[in-house]
Amino acid sequence: MGIISFATTAALVVALAGPAVPAAAQAPHILAIGPESRRLLAAGIEHSPSLRQLVATIEASDLTVYIVTSPEPGRWRGYTRLVSATGQPRSVMITLSQALAPEERTAILGHELQHVSEIAAAPDVTDQPAMRALFARIGRSSTTDNYETRAAQDVERRVRQELRIH
Repeated sequence: MGIISFATTAALVVALAGPAVPAAAQAPHILAIGPESRRLLAAGIEHSPSLRQLVATIEASDLTVYIVTSPEPGRWRGYTRLVSATGQPRSVMITLSQALAPEERTAILGHELQHVSEIAAAPDVTDQPAMRALFARIGRSSTTDNYETRAAQDVERRVRQELRIH
């Protein structure tokens, strides 16, 4: 979890409140917003088998994932938050710090995609309290409203190693 501007969150919530995309349209489940996010996702898919597998898992799920980068200052690296509007399909937003080097940002993307796959495996996660309960159950709390899982830490390390090989 971390900091994101109110305007970014509000814009996504407004966009999510619109009509749902019909299933027949087969819209992608992972949407990288902006050129930097698209570059990170493409590089991760190309160079990291672990990240590529997470993308495939998420694409087969019911979640829609938005990936953005943010210039917000601070020591945070990235976070995932549920942004679904009531009555809409489940959606999450991954926010990555622009302060990180591109390879590190890609490793953090893998970390956050692992969190998304954890959410995808829990269909009862439809709001923030359910998401908090999930991560309290499968992970550990590092600060208030901030949880970590061993699986996400392992993926981050693996992606970082895979990026070094290429």
